Amino acid sequence: MIAYCTKPWSQIIKEQTEDSYLYSDYILTAYTYVLLSDGYKLGDTTTVDSPDHIGSITPTWALGFLMYELGNVDCKDDSPDCNKQILERIRFIQK
Repeated sequence: MIAYCTKPWSQIIKEQTEDSYLYSDYILTAYTYVLLSDGYKLGDTTTVDSPDHIGSITPTWALGFLMYELGNVDCKDDSPDCNKQILERIRFIQK
């Protein structure tokens, strides 16, 4: 990704004349790099796996958001308070 982002725009246009989504792909690549490196503090050599399926489920951004929210519930063991927090977050997401 770094090699692609460091190329001048004029060079990329010459190399990929057939791609009708070239501009948005270029911007999305730069955005993704900044999000991962500055936002999530991942290094340039960090590998991020993005599976096509998790069991029989196709992961989406909404599922990722739900997993993130559930991962941030501060719980000890399987308490009623913990279950209440989880249900509240799921209800919020469903709205």
